[in-house]
Amino acid sequence: MKELFTKLNELPRARKKLLLMTIVESSFQKLSDIKGGKILIGENDYYSSIDQQSLTKALLEQGKKYRLEDSIELVEFVVGEEKVEVLLEAYLPSTRLIILGGGHIAHALAKISEGLNLELIVIDDRPYFANQERFPQAKEVICNDFISALEALNLHSEDFVVIATRGHRHDLECLKFVLAKETAYVGMIGSKRRIKKIFSNLVEGGFAQESLEQVYTPIGLDIGAQTPWEIAISILAEIIQVYRTAVEVAVDQVASQELIERIVEELGKEDNSYGMALVTIAQTKGSTPRKAGAKMLILADGRSFGTIGGGCSEAEVKQKAVDLIKNQAERVLLYRVDMTAELAADEGMVCGGVMDVVIEIIN
Repeated sequence: MKELFTKLNELPRARKKLLLMTIVESSFQKLSDIKGGKILIGENDYYSSIDQQSLTKALLEQGKKYRLEDSIELVEFVVGEEKVEVLLEAYLPSTRLIILGGGHIAHALAKISEGLNLELIVIDDRPYFANQERFPQAKEVICNDFISALEALNLHSEDFVVIATRGHRHDLECLKFVLAKETAYVGMIGSKRRIKKIFSNLVEGGFAQESLEQVYTPIGLDIGAQTPWEIAISILAEIIQVYRTAVEVAVDQVASQELIERIVEELGKEDNSYGMALVTIAQTKGSTPRKAGAKMLILADGRSFGTIGGGCSEAEVKQKAVDLIKNQAERVLLYRVDMTAELAADEGMVCGGVMDVVIEIIN
């Protein structure tokens, strides 16, 4: 199991898409131990903790039909005459905020973005503006020409790009490069006159008007921002607005990735004989505090990381998970949390929906 979670921990950060399949229910009477079995499907390979090769092959065929753009789904597969209920989870590359330029606005934007689950990368070709001391929040600060740096980053559909270079020529080169890629967001700082000139050059160079309409400019939400800090706030507000609608899944998975790192760390400890429980919201109905994909990790001593919404419902699941760790009766449990109107009212909540959570023992 440690090998699987290590792979899961490493590959998304390597900019690869993964699909994780976990068996939560099965009608196989002679294969009762397959519950909790996992298959991790990469773009060109896979890893399975299931001993039955025929079952692994059948599930692989089903899994490869699943769209990796989907986030999480509880699906029932028919294998021969038996039924297998599987939790499918798509793990996409981590979401990055890439700032092109290291000036005053970039500096403010980096500081403000520190509290978000975004991997920050800053690029500038001037050593004074591109160094870790100036951007301690950044995972990576690249001092190189913009195009060479962008080529090395392998831009992805979960990337947010802010163009804030020091000149028209660099803006034009960067925008031309980014528009040829698939990204979640590209915004560019500049006056209306400067933007108009850049767009005119791109159209003359063969870019379609439709592609230019993807660019967020004037960049940032219109809040009357004037100072670098105010402009940075408006830009980040716009980015939040986009990623909470267009790529909500990818952003939430950064938080999930932190739990996976914790799992790998705990599995590496010598005193982890009791194991731990990973809780995942598989599906929801009605109003719930968290949606499908939210995760929480519970250790044998009761400590927990992450959240599935808090309150009595989370406490109920946490207790169930601790009991499961102690008893070791089942490797995985599909558990329903019914947050009725009465329970929600007692907690002062407006939620009254239903959550189906998967609780799985990891050791």
